[in-house]
Amino acid sequence: MVEHIQAQEEKEVLGVVVISHGSLAKALIDASAMLMGDLENVVPVCLYEGADPMDYAKELDAAIDQFPQGVIVLVDLFGGTPSNSLIMRMRAKNALVKAISGVSLPMLIETLSLRRMMEGQELLNAIEEASHSSIVNITEQVRTLLNK
Repeated sequence: MVEHIQAQEEKEVLGVVVISHGSLAKALIDASAMLMGDLENVVPVCLYEGADPMDYAKELDAAIDQFPQGVIVLVDLFGGTPSNSLIMRMRAKNALVKAISGVSLPMLIETLSLRRMMEGQELLNAIEEASHSSIVNITEQVRTLLNK
């Protein structure tokens, strides 16, 4: 039993790479650190205006390669240069790279919270569900509260 617990503690934390247009990836990581404290194995890869897409792809490759045990990539927008660069990378290392688009602060926090307990498709499903649940129509919530 003790050996099993030690093995879990020694297991390397799944890498998280956040990719985006502009500095969104870095800002989300900074905000997460503000709420959660020091973050382990989390890397931003930001695509800035005028950047060469080939250079961006190399930077993304380097970020992913930091985590040979596997990585989950959170993308800002499906179909843009960051996600297209990622898709090309996934073809080469698809078993080790899992990805989901629509990154937000709640999504990143959920990923960081669950990555020690889940992996693979189970982790992706949990992140997706939590992300949907984090969307709240505040106007409707306030209206409902005021009408009670």
